[in-house]
Amino acid sequence: MERFAATLWQWHGAGDGARVEAACTLLSALDFLQQDALGQAAKLPQCLACEVQSSVLMPLVAVMDGLADQVPPLGQQALLRLRASCAELDATSLSCSDDGIFEHAQWQAIRMDARQAGLYLALQELLPYLDELRDAQRLAPGR
Repeated sequence: MERFAATLWQWHGAGDGARVEAACTLLSALDFLQQDALGQAAKLPQCLACEVQSSVLMPLVAVMDGLADQVPPLGQQALLRLRASCAELDATSLSCSDDGIFEHAQWQAIRMDARQAGLYLALQELLPYLDELRDAQRLAPGR
């Protein structure tokens, strides 16, 4: 089984900007979702519910399908659990009037699923390089 980190670096070397950007989006979302409630709230500027939906959850779901066959099987399973946990968020856990949404129990399940997916996708190994990978894609000729 080829590790996801090696796959990502191969995409980068081959100039496959779309896959690299999708992987960076996925890994950035996992990084956010695995943080504790205070860390999550501190990273978002305004309405927590609106921001997490538009800048984390929607992009995460958008790239999951496109990368599913590129992720190791255990990573695929972890991402499926994460997707299911995200889909189970109720109105209380995504309330615009609640500055403590990330303290709701449903978010704890998401954190656990994101941590598990991050392990299978080498998140901690790749995290220091995400900005570099994104910048390289933006600066690539023809973009």
